[in-house]
Amino acid sequence: MSTRSLIMIQDNDVEKYSKDKVWASGTYHHHDGNPSSMGKFLMYEFQEKGWSWLRGVVEHSWSSLPYNQCYCCGTMRDGRREPFEERNNLTEANGWSDIEWIYLFSQDRDGTYIDIIQGSDVNKPPSLIINLTSEKNVDKVATYFDDLNMHALGY
Repeated sequence: MSTRSLIMIQDNDVEKYSKDKVWASGTYHHHDGNPSSMGKFLMYEFQEKGWSWLRGVVEHSWSSLPYNQCYCCGTMRDGRREPFEERNNLTEANGWSDIEWIYLFSQDRDGTYIDIIQGSDVNKPPSLIINLTSEKNVDKVATYFDDLNMHALGY
């Protein structure tokens, strides 16, 4: 089943939740975007590869990032290509109707964060915020993603 998500990076030079400026931009991810899979994948990969990896990720539109299936590069199993479309907080002022999870990466003097937002509105308060700088035990943090996913499913 497709669980659509957005992977976004916050622009620290623009006030968060600005109504008239782009403060977050990123890309679409189509398959398996729930926290217990995509959330964990993003956290582990980011911990290992950092900001340069993440900046490369948001320059593509993904069917499945873990399987390197990119719409704009033509690496889909069927070989089709689709144009890249950047997503940002102004693209859809009231959210994207087809998005179920948003992963917003940000950085400040206290560390690097992932805000995990359930639903399609990037201006909505996050369901979970993880400070990747202070959280050293990534396996323990990964259980937060499982808990969040189960809560979203009603368990």
